[in-house]
Amino acid sequence: MESSLVKQLNTLLPSHVIAMLIGKLLGDGNLTIEKNKRPRLRFSHKVQDKEWCQHSRDQLAPFLSFPSIKYRKVNDIRVTNGFTEIYYAQSHTHKALDLLKQLWYPSGVKTIPFHLLQTNFTRQSLAWWFMDDGHLKIENDQPTKIILSTESFNTSEIKNLSLLLKGKFQLELKADNANRLIIYNKMQIYYFLRLVQPYLVHCMYRKTLQKSSITKITAPKRTTIYLPINLTFPTKQIHEALFSLKDKIDIV
Repeated sequence: MESSLVKQLNTLLPSHVIAMLIGKLLGDGNLTIEKNKRPRLRFSHKVQDKEWCQHSRDQLAPFLSFPSIKYRKVNDIRVTNGFTEIYYAQSHTHKALDLLKQLWYPSGVKTIPFHLLQTNFTRQSLAWWFMDDGHLKIENDQPTKIILSTESFNTSEIKNLSLLLKGKFQLELKADNANRLIIYNKMQIYYFLRLVQPYLVHCMYRKTLQKSSITKITAPKRTTIYLPINLTFPTKQIHEALFSLKDKIDIV
């Protein structure tokens, strides 16, 4: 059943649009579920992230009909100002959204359709998810962890998400006590940021490493490196090795 729905969806939308929708639905996006009404895609973001809300709408609008984003002020006694401000977008109905509803809300509650993710989850999906529900923690100008909010998913789904990311990108994520997926390893953090960097909008640069964090590098000193092999043509052989290494780590 799920496999058939995924095939139908891929006939209705380009793969990169489905990839963006996956990231949005893993993050802040949802499909409206109203009795006797077809679903619409809806997402909202705080005022500071108006650019991201607008960008999301603009990227999807050519394929899913979207009116302009709208501003909304919501009373909220939990915050100091007594209110929150958001921008939100809501699409019109679309046959592709009917299929997405069957995939993501088979019983009326959001459930991750892993068959869809296996076929259509990409770096762009990861970036959109990260911009919606991700966080980079920095201490003393050094990245210490990346957090992907997964609290709304059950334990099995969180485990399968970590396995998916391991299989597709060789990312090592572990669930913490708050049911969030975390990357602690510094090399993995840099690698994750390299994967998502091409898709980040300006207001989301706070979730990556800023230039200020790498300006305190001291002047390079000459270093001698002794290799455990003999190189007949050092420059040529090193370039060939680096080119080969790039192919191994340049995961799409």
